[in-house]
Amino acid sequence: MEIVGIDWGRKKHYCYLLHQGKKLVLKNKEEDFAKLLKIKEAVYVIEDGNNRIVDYLLRNNRQVYILPSRRSSEARSFFVIEGKSDFIDSKVIAMTYEHNPEWCLQVKREGIAFELDVLVEENAVINVSMMQDIGRLDAYLERYWPEVKEVFSGTSARKLAFISICPTAKDFLSMSDKEILQKLKEMGFLINSNLKSKLKELRKIALERYVPASIRTLIVAFSRYAMEKKVMKEEIGKQMKEIIEESEFSVLFTLPGVGVIIASQLIVAYLTHKFSSYRDLQRYAGTTPTYYGSGNKNTTKMRSNCNHYLRGTLHIASLAATNSSKWMKRFYDNKKSEGKSSAHALRALANTILKIAFAMLRDLTPYSEEKFFKRNPLSDYTPSKKEGEQKPEYSLKVSSVATCRSTA
Repeated sequence: MEIVGIDWGRKKHYCYLLHQGKKLVLKNKEEDFAKLLKIKEAVYVIEDGNNRIVDYLLRNNRQVYILPSRRSSEARSFFVIEGKSDFIDSKVIAMTYEHNPEWCLQVKREGIAFELDVLVEENAVINVSMMQDIGRLDAYLERYWPEVKEVFSGTSARKLAFISICPTAKDFLSMSDKEILQKLKEMGFLINSNLKSKLKELRKIALERYVPASIRTLIVAFSRYAMEKKVMKEEIGKQMKEIIEESEFSVLFTLPGVGVIIASQLIVAYLTHKFSSYRDLQRYAGTTPTYYGSGNKNTTKMRSNCNHYLRGTLHIASLAATNSSKWMKRFYDNKKSEGKSSAHALRALANTILKIAFAMLRDLTPYSEEKFFKRNPLSDYTPSKKEGEQKPEYSLKVSSVATCRSTA
């Protein structure tokens, strides 16, 4: 069996095929990762695997082993090879597995992690396809029926079903509200007073326009495709929720901002990579910046070799958390007042949320604001009492972080 040692980097990964003596250089994108799948009967060994390439190999059912960083320097001194290069490092990683396999840890996705990962990936694929359909649909509606976008906001499945029934203003005006509501009811959608009022409002402003038959067909098609995918996403969400609620990791739902998708991603990451600390989880999610320095040039950048999908989901989760937690909203506002962008402030909040989530997953304890304040005493906060208020409010300093771990 071939042993492939991988020394990963920010932009490129250097691979060494031990038995064949071949070298590969891969860019940090899945199109290049696919080259590794062409190697038959191979074991992949990578140093510190909290990065995208490990996730890719696992999802393609490959055997992946991690060489912990604490063993790396020991491995380099154990195998005396002249010179220093990325390919030499990848060769040392492969030789370490061949001669000292006990130093390497196998990474697996099994049990609840495997079930959730399959659903997370399926949800991501459906979501991308659905948004493409909605984008095309919006382009046609903007040109041929802009009134419907004024009245019906968002992209609910019911709105998409309505458009599939009435793809143009002419179709809408030729049908009565009773007929439209009956068809929506037959499709399984809720009929309420809000929907009835929207139909009345739309009748007042709807204008007939010439719509080519081909365009009408496309509007019907894209609305139906998007509606079906929307329903599929909701069904996948229900499956994820059932799996998590039946497990010990359901405590994640008590953390502000954490919904089904983000909880599933965190559980998969935690069980798969077995992070030694919350800092590894933060690096994996890409919420912490990375430092580059050479001579007099020093810079800090966003991480590129991380789970981009998880980082994007955390952005949304952090935004939701500001609406349900006072101290999180204060933390976000403080970052904004320092001149940080909204995205930067949300990443900083996500970084703190990940620390709390890691403690919750490790200790299997629900989130408690009381424990948060116990772990972070009032001296760590900046008081901001306003005139006329009976109770003081506190804002979190930048250096402080939160955890729900018990101090007992």
